[in-house]
Amino acid sequence: MLSRRALIFATLFLVSTTSQPERFSASLPLPDTSPLAIPPPPDPVLTSSLTPQRRHRVAIATTYGVHMDVYTALAWTFQRVMNRSPPGGTVEAYAPPFIFNFQTIVERLGLYHGVVNKPDALINAINADVGENEEAIDIVVLGTCEIDLKSSWGESLLSAWDARDPEHKFTIVCLVHNGPEATPQQTLEYFSRRNGIRIMTISAHVASAHRRSFLARDDSLDPAVHTAN
Repeated sequence: MLSRRALIFATLFLVSTTSQPERFSASLPLPDTSPLAIPPPPDPVLTSSLTPQRRHRVAIATTYGVHMDVYTALAWTFQRVMNRSPPGGTVEAYAPPFIFNFQTIVERLGLYHGVVNKPDALINAINADVGENEEAIDIVVLGTCEIDLKSSWGESLLSAWDARDPEHKFTIVCLVHNGPEATPQQTLEYFSRRNGIRIMTISAHVASAHRRSFLARDDSLDPAVHTAN
């Protein structure tokens, strides 16, 4: 058996004596651009298989003023997607003013570009474009869903959803920070029966808690419970 030191030496010896490809030869000039900096050509198969973009106007909204670090990071992601052209889209925010001088961080990192509207303006913005207008808000991301749905937004969003015709329904993305016990289950059921809500959790353990809750409800003998999942 070779000792550990001998194995390490043998490995280094093999590496040092193995012939390298010509492009790494010291006698050749270094390339002007690092290969890592050159973007790969687009994959035609992947590009042609992309699902067409169906949503074009996203509203990220919350009545809770503390989780701005979470929803502005999400806004950054949405804006990157919506800045593609074509087809592109817009992202708007409805939230209380930033606290703890967070506006400085937003500007420095470019987390969100645009005006942060007052939360009270959300429902009017959703209802203002009902009809044939293709620029209607079609995704509403609730930044702290367990609190936002407990506010007056719960019933107002439901009424706004019902008022839309089938071709212009919006989807609620429920961004949750805590377990299901903190989320208004009845309001979730109302939207779930309409297939109008999606749950998005901030961590794996929150996701596991909600998954266990959904599985338990799915096994319920009460039709009113298991059909709401």
